[in-house]
Amino acid sequence: MTKNVVHIFTREIDFNLELDIQFLGVRMLTGTATELLGPNNQAIKKDSPHLAIVIQNQLEMFESVTDGMAYSRPRLLIAFGVLSYFTQQIFTPFETFASSSFVGKFNKKCKNKFVYEEVDLIEDYNQFNTIIESHDDKEFIYSLIDRWRKGLYMEFESEDNMLYDDETLLSYFHILELLTTKYETKQKSELKRKISDFTKSILEESFLFDGNHLKSETTAKSKIIEGLLFPELSVISKIFYMFKEQGILTYRLKAFIANFVKDRNAVAHGRQVYQDRVIFPVPPFFPLIKIRDYPEEFYRILTAKAIANYIGIGLYSHQWDEISKSIIPTFDELRQFQRENKYIGLTNQDFCSGKVNDITPFVISHYLTSKKLKHTEALEILTSFINNYQKTEDETVMSIWAVILILDILEEGELKNKCIEIIKVAGDNNWHPSYFKMRDEMYTLEYFGFEIKGLKELIRKKEIR
Repeated sequence: MTKNVVHIFTREIDFNLELDIQFLGVRMLTGTATELLGPNNQAIKKDSPHLAIVIQNQLEMFESVTDGMAYSRPRLLIAFGVLSYFTQQIFTPFETFASSSFVGKFNKKCKNKFVYEEVDLIEDYNQFNTIIESHDDKEFIYSLIDRWRKGLYMEFESEDNMLYDDETLLSYFHILELLTTKYETKQKSELKRKISDFTKSILEESFLFDGNHLKSETTAKSKIIEGLLFPELSVISKIFYMFKEQGILTYRLKAFIANFVKDRNAVAHGRQVYQDRVIFPVPPFFPLIKIRDYPEEFYRILTAKAIANYIGIGLYSHQWDEISKSIIPTFDELRQFQRENKYIGLTNQDFCSGKVNDITPFVISHYLTSKKLKHTEALEILTSFINNYQKTEDETVMSIWAVILILDILEEGELKNKCIEIIKVAGDNNWHPSYFKMRDEMYTLEYFGFEIKGLKELIRKKEIR
């Protein structure tokens, strides 16, 4: 004989969530504490919005009500994962408590409603739920979503104190690494077929083998080539292939992934982290990744989209379409822009809008501070832009690092005076990345490994602060 035990976990919510769904037999719904738990509930704020997660278990008669907590925890964590994945809000046991446990049944009719911050998510949720119900590897999807929730948690925990910055990146990378295992078999199968076709073509057309001799030699030589190429099937190749299969791989995304893998290796394998100086905001530990080109949000949306593509739902398509526009053009694209003199005749407004291949003054600054572009090359591209400077915020913020660095290679003259003017306008209006003091830009560029002379002299003269 068994008994049905109901466990209700609740937490107060401070965001707009209208919810009443069921997943894996777990009920998730929102309302006031009084509506969810009755007038005699123990909530401090009985009329404030609450989330309730209701989990029912069949227990042996000799088991106590509290024994059911151990059975409930896996499904509770899955419920947290689903809610976090759909809303990008943190759901953990830390802010959730068991409000009620009793023998009986929870029979309240489900309204099938999911609205978060005025956005109706029920269609996406229903599609997700339907796919999961018939999926062959539910546990794999639960693992992905839980890993993503952990990355989200560490990201937001680090928002002010940067405590888990390195670990956040590693957590998001693990999602991509885990996902590639579902595409690896097909990738290897394709590679084997192409190696076999290539080997057969050479043996048939150049060595003039045929019949069984051709077949046996093709098999033997293919294995040799496989032995050479398969060890080269690195994690970066697997991620490239996965995104190709998902239909979102681009030249720029490949460049981003290559840098992501380098950052992941720095965190995963460790290295000497001591630095003789750091920049604001000052970290609580020496960072394993010295320079970050993208905010954590980018990694969050990319991995969420990768999960959605694997499951087969359209969630995060709009967010990915928007945030993918921020991927920095590759250095090869900048080289082509420079080689073909595409900057000639560009107005400053068109340059800042990225009219030609999305190349902007920011892209010039990025590759200059990355030490891939020389000072003289940046000067060549930006000379007309500097001379035609219109004192706008976009012009200033996008170019300020490049202007500071270019200043140090200029002789006295009109162009140098124009650079000084841009720096002063940036300082007077806080039109620069730190939005505080121009000294911070000097510290940042020194942190990147540059010796800053011109800006430092302006600060010494108190022409800017």
